[in-house]
Amino acid sequence: MHRPPRGRSIPGREKHKMERMKLSKLSKTDFGYLKNQIVENKQGFIVSIILTMLTAFFSIFPPLLFKILIDDYITFKNKTGIYIFVVLLCFLYTINWILGYYHNKVTVKTAQNVIAGIRSDVFQKIMKLPISYHTEQKRGELLSIVTNNVTSLSDALTSGLISLFSDFVAIIGVLIIMLKMSPRLTLITFVILPILVVTIRGFRSIVRGAVYKIREKVAELNADVEESISGIREIQSFAMEDKNNEEFNEITEQNVQANLKANILMGVMHAVVSITGFIAIAIVIGIGGAQVMAGALTLGVLVAFLQYINQLIRPISDLSSVYTTFQIAAASLIHINQYMSIENRLLEPKKPIALPKKKDIDILLQNVSFSYGNFKLFDNLDLQIDGGKKTGIVGETGAGKSTLISLITRLYDVDKGKILLEGIDIRNIANKELRENMAVVSQRVMLFSDTVFNNIRFSKPEATKEEVIQAAKLANAHDFISRMPFGYDTQIGEGGAKLSGGQRQLIAYARILLVKPKIVILDEATSNIDSYTENLIQKNMDEILK
Repeated sequence: MHRPPRGRSIPGREKHKMERMKLSKLSKTDFGYLKNQIVENKQGFIVSIILTMLTAFFSIFPPLLFKILIDDYITFKNKTGIYIFVVLLCFLYTINWILGYYHNKVTVKTAQNVIAGIRSDVFQKIMKLPISYHTEQKRGELLSIVTNNVTSLSDALTSGLISLFSDFVAIIGVLIIMLKMSPRLTLITFVILPILVVTIRGFRSIVRGAVYKIREKVAELNADVEESISGIREIQSFAMEDKNNEEFNEITEQNVQANLKANILMGVMHAVVSITGFIAIAIVIGIGGAQVMAGALTLGVLVAFLQYINQLIRPISDLSSVYTTFQIAAASLIHINQYMSIENRLLEPKKPIALPKKKDIDILLQNVSFSYGNFKLFDNLDLQIDGGKKTGIVGETGAGKSTLISLITRLYDVDKGKILLEGIDIRNIANKELRENMAVVSQRVMLFSDTVFNNIRFSKPEATKEEVIQAAKLANAHDFISRMPFGYDTQIGEGGAKLSGGQRQLIAYARILLVKPKIVILDEATSNIDSYTENLIQKNMDEILK
């Protein structure tokens, strides 16, 4: 299945939003979504931040104890004091371990809650977007949003944000103790800070752009895999496996190159941070060692100071990692917000009007115009379909028969004119009520990877087993279902892959007969059913829908 080179398929009106990645800062709108997630999980965030700050606080004391141990006890060969400090150090490390355990437990729980919340929001948004959007968008890209981008955003909200507080506390605490121990050595250590700030600022926009490119390539990769699997029958029928492999390998290589570029940039940034820290340690050893030999500094202070430099470098280095996490999350957030900010043009009426409680519903189209982009399909179309009657609409391929169904069921909105049910504009009827009173069976039936029973019951989730079986009998589907390995509990595979085309259409008819809608629309729905079975179904539908 040869396809042209892939590009992103975000609708034209949304493409301008991709330019946000060029900005050095995210907009307030972008951060608004993060704020909502933090507020919803504030208890977990607060507890985790408190635990991580306590962990950082207790980690400050061991080097100070080492200083006292060396200067006041080892130097004077005080064995009793040494043993006491050994016990005290073990106690502090145990407290740190316990705090770390509970911190990890709370953080993981909070992270999972955030992931579930964001995925639920994104999934609900996708489900509410109109059909016109889904026809423009690759399903693999939507899958990437729900999985990869959400996970990255969650990492920033939990481990990234929480680590930020921990590192801040550690840096402040360590600097205060270092200043008290040796102001001169602390000032020398401060030389590294401007270098680190300049490095991180210099890499900021470059890393964000590289990470955003990864998100794009992952979305394209998912879209290619999903489309290839969906079209596997056509690919194998035309012997296009090699061509598809070439296209897949090309997209994979682009993904590899995007990842390599991003990781090289991140590696250079981390290397600069690490090298700067090692230089600081070397300088302190040189100057501090000279001071110890001159008697201006004790050995305990030098040992403790070196440990504190390591403690200072670790959170600063962590800050660069956290910064990378935030860069990845920023790219993911831009990606997510592109979808969350898409307006649903099929708006629900503010004051919906209920359909009358009658069985036969008249359908009237008045001056209806509709276009696909610049291609006008209907221009001032007038049509009346009387309730309680069968009306057939015939036309050549591409004449707009299926589009007419989509307009009547309000999967699309008309550009001009009105569609009325019993004199009520369908735009003034709640979408749920409108579609509960209609049922469509098309030539291409969509079944889910579930049991036969659940696929029939999809139209009426509260239906009993007896109701489902009765509907299947009326659709003339009961016999073939009974012959299946597990009857109504048989798994039918993705899209009903284990069923024939005719069997899938019979399942679709059973759905209609189960819900008993006021309006039934058949779109070449008997194309895979023999004439005898079709006549039986039509007869049963006439009886049940009277």
